[in-house]
Parts: sequence; C-alpha cells; structure tokens
Amino acid sequence: MVIHSKFLESGDLEFLAYSSDDELFEAMGNTFRKSAIPHFATAIGADEYGRVGRKYIIPEDFVRPLEKLLRGKFETDGKFVPNQA
Repeated sequence: MVIHSKFLESGDLEFLAYSSDDELFEAMGNTFRKSAIPHFATAIGADEYGRVGRKYIIPEDFVRPLEKLLRGKFETDGKFVPNQA
C-alpha cells in the first residue's frame, strides 16, 4: 500500500491510498473504527501502476488521536514522522 497524506485548508487530513490488496483497505478502516477515529472514505481512480485508490478524510479534531495511535506526528505538509524510540 502506498499512502500520500496532506492537510486540507479546513485542517482535515487527507490520505490518498493505493493498493492491489483489498485486505489492506479493510485493515485501515478497521483501525480507524476500533480507535473511534471517524473517517470518510471514497473510491478514486487507480494510480499509474493499476492499484485501486481510496481517499480518506480524517476530521481535524481527530488528527491528534491518530498521531498518538500511530506514534508519530503529521508535519504541516502532511508528511508523517514517527516518534524517536
């Protein structure tokens, strides 16, 4: 799975995820649900390698809980940086 992330003007976090394995999309959605992180997912076109695409939107108020779950931080450009061990 390839994931590109960026912040929208609203402060929400957008993920563009591409994968040829539907189970990875299921795992991503299950992680959000189990962690009570609301998300909105929509199908988008395939990438240049033919991988199916989905767009996820995480509301601004839930970015911090997501960072905590993932043990890292999203920079202002949307890049994810893991915490130092």
